Amino acid sequence: MEKPEIVSSHIVAMLPRGENNPRNSEGDFAVLKNGKILFAYSRYEGASGHDDAPCNVGALLSADGETPCTVTLTPENGTFYIELTGAALRLKSNVTLDLNGGTLVRYGEASDGRNLLQNCGPDGENNAVGGYALTKSIALINGTLDGNAALTAPGSNLVNFGHADGVTLQNVTLRNLNGGHLAELSGCKNCRIENCVFSGSGVSFEALQLDTAVASWNGVFLPDGTPCRDVLVTGCTFLDAPSGVGNHHALAGGKNHARNIIIENNTFLNSTVYDELQPAVWCYGFESCEVRNNVINGCYADGIKVSGGKVCVSENSIRLADSPNGSGVYVTAANSTLPDETETDTRTKETAIGCRIENNTVSAYGKHGISVNTGSEVLRIAGNVVVGGGGTGIFVSHSTVTEAVADNRIEGSRFLTDANPGHGIHVTSTATVSAITGNTVTGCDGYGVACYQAERAMRFENNVCSDNAQGETRVTYKPELTEDPKEKPPEEAGWYFAPAPMTAAALLSHANGARLTVGEPETTADADAPAV
Repeated sequence: MEKPEIVSSHIVAMLPRGENNPRNSEGDFAVLKNGKILFAYSRYEGASGHDDAPCNVGALLSADGETPCTVTLTPENGTFYIELTGAALRLKSNVTLDLNGGTLVRYGEASDGRNLLQNCGPDGENNAVGGYALTKSIALINGTLDGNAALTAPGSNLVNFGHADGVTLQNVTLRNLNGGHLAELSGCKNCRIENCVFSGSGVSFEALQLDTAVASWNGVFLPDGTPCRDVLVTGCTFLDAPSGVGNHHALAGGKNHARNIIIENNTFLNSTVYDELQPAVWCYGFESCEVRNNVINGCYADGIKVSGGKVCVSENSIRLADSPNGSGVYVTAANSTLPDETETDTRTKETAIGCRIENNTVSAYGKHGISVNTGSEVLRIAGNVVVGGGGTGIFVSHSTVTEAVADNRIEGSRFLTDANPGHGIHVTSTATVSAITGNTVTGCDGYGVACYQAERAMRFENNVCSDNAQGETRVTYKPELTEDPKEKPPEEAGWYFAPAPMTAAALLSHANGARLTVGEPETTADADAPAV
């Protein structure tokens, strides 16, 4: 076969010496019949690199990007120092890199801030193809990637994949990074992140970021606004990073949002008090997303934060420590960037719609156990256990709960401020809740349930409240409008407060000395304020 013409040259691989590998020496290239290139070299073993010392023949085989290929590091459990003198190590389509229990260590001068691993097209470049068409079927398995923070400048990622269809990270530990994200997916789909350990991101961002391909957010790949789709993050552990997984910005418009993201069965542990705390999980403009059965324990701004989009938060165990303003679950609006003005970063509000918060356990929170705010629409807040917190158990303001706040158990909400007096359930006058039913609230510093200016059609029944310091329940209703001037209600703060009809079940729920207060105006301390 005729040898290919050499039109340019660049370093594609380094073969540094390591433990039990004192020297890598002379080698040669061979062009195989299938067009692949084989590089064979002398690989010394043992303690000596002398010419007469023991060695074997090592080999590197090029991948063509079409035929599935597995590259396995040898020896098993070895340590390999990668000096990034030109660019990151690049993986093409249909390649599995099996670290074989070994460790790749990024090595270089302090000024070097390059990524350790990226994906690339057939020509070795990664900034000319958008959508999900740059690469397909890349896997990184069974080993460790070390960012070598002491010798690298801040701001780079360890792993950076973009415009990819099919990315797998499995049984990989990513650690020791000086800034950036331990792994970033920018405009990727069909991705599986499984049984990985993310340790010590070192900055106030996500250890694993699910990003959108925008120039100012990820300058490596074609900035065409492609979001992430169909991503599973499961069985992973996130240690001492300020934020575990998610994103902190989004492009406005549903078609530009990340979609079909599942974050399940992961553990988030953070014992480090960072200058700027972030949520353990941050779903920013995620559509059709599920966050379920995760364990969150430590110092985070919030346990799970939903900023816009449509997310189901269920079966999670959340315990926050050293987080004075943190909520276990926080649903709010996204401050999204307009797609056609990404350079000027002009933003617009996008509210969360159709979310569910069900069967979570929240404890030791700083501000609210569960908080829904800023125009959000939640279907249900149900079956949650909220205990031992620093403020209100369940807080709803400037938002709508279309089905119910139902069957929750809340214990020991504590007084923080006059605006957050430690009610078990607090619904402000700016919120609309269809039903508050079947909740059990005990031992709170405020009311068991405080609901202000509710719709008269709201169902309030079968709630059991006891031993709450300010009283068991306090409910006020909006006025019934009348056209007869003689029957106009008094203008007290613009509302008429009157007892609403109560069902027999509702009355029974307040028996045995429980105090029901109906028709009192909301106090200034309880007035709705976005800062609550």
